[in-house]
Amino acid sequence: MAAALTGGIGRWAIPSGPSQPPRVASSAPPAASASGTSEQTVPNLLRAAVHALESRETVSAKLRYEAQLFGQRLLGSGSYVEQRPGRDHLFRFELRFQLGDSPSSLVNVCDGRYLWEYRNTGGKSELSRVDIVRAWRALERAGEPLAAHHAMTLPGLGGVPRLLNGLDRHFEFGPGQRGKWSNPPAIVWRVEGRWRRDPLARMLPDQAQAIAEGRADLRRLPPQVPDKVVCYLGEADGFPYRIEFRRQSPRAAEHPTDECILAVDFYDIRFDEPIDPSLLRYQPPSDTEFSDQTENFIQRLKEGR
Repeated sequence: MAAALTGGIGRWAIPSGPSQPPRVASSAPPAASASGTSEQTVPNLLRAAVHALESRETVSAKLRYEAQLFGQRLLGSGSYVEQRPGRDHLFRFELRFQLGDSPSSLVNVCDGRYLWEYRNTGGKSELSRVDIVRAWRALERAGEPLAAHHAMTLPGLGGVPRLLNGLDRHFEFGPGQRGKWSNPPAIVWRVEGRWRRDPLARMLPDQAQAIAEGRADLRRLPPQVPDKVVCYLGEADGFPYRIEFRRQSPRAAEHPTDECILAVDFYDIRFDEPIDPSLLRYQPPSDTEFSDQTENFIQRLKEGR
C-alpha cells in the first residue's frame, strides 16, 4: 500500500498491506483555526522546515496513524527518533497496527551504514537492506550530482526530512494559511498541495496530453492514491504535526467533497534531547533472511522518486 498510496513519497511512514482501497472517516485535526493567508510561497516553507529539522542534533516524536481497509478502521501507533552525529543521519521509525486478527509492525532503521526495513503484516515477515556507502559510490561513479553529498545526507534515506522533500517533489502547493494548533499549543502553517504534472503523468500515461494541458481526470487514479495532500507545519520548529492524504469522495458527484484516506499525527515532539544509542542499532531477526535493495534504491534516486 505504501508506494501506491503516496506515489513513492513517505514510504517509511505507511505500512504495506493488501491493495484494497483504504478510506478514513474524516476526522478533524486537533487544531484548525486559520488566521489568514501568507504571501510566502509554500515551497519556501517546506524547504525551511527541512533545513530546521536537519539542523537539530536529535528529534523524537510519537505518532498516530489512521486508515481503513476492507471496510474496517485501521489504527496504528508508533515512534520516531533521529540523530545527526556530525554529518551522519541516523534514525529509527516504528509503527504497530492491527491487520485483521494479526498484530502487525513496520520498523525502519538507518544505523549509519545500512538502511534496514522490517515488515510483519498478517503473520508474514519481510526484511530488506540498503547499503548506503555502496549506493553513494555507485552514484559517484555515474557522475550523479547527488554524489557531492556525504552518503548519510543522500535524499531517499528516510525520516521526516525525506517525507517533506518528497511532498515538495511530487506536489505543487498554494499559499499557506497560518493558524493555531492545540496539542502541542503552537502556531502552524496549513499547506495544501496537488500533484505536479510529471509524477501524475507517470501514474496516468494515457492522460499525458490532458495532464500537460491542465485538465487531468483524477478520478482515473487508483482508488488508494490521493488527489491532494495537506500538511500542518509548526512555524517555530518546522515539524509536520499532521499530514493528511485526501481524495474526492466518489459518493459526492453532485456536491464534490474530499475525504481523508490516510492521516498521520505526530505528538510529544522533542528536540536536542539524549537518545538511547541502542535504538539506532538494528539486529536482524535470526529466522528472517534479508533482500538487498541497494540497486533499486539507487535507481529510485536517479529517477527522483
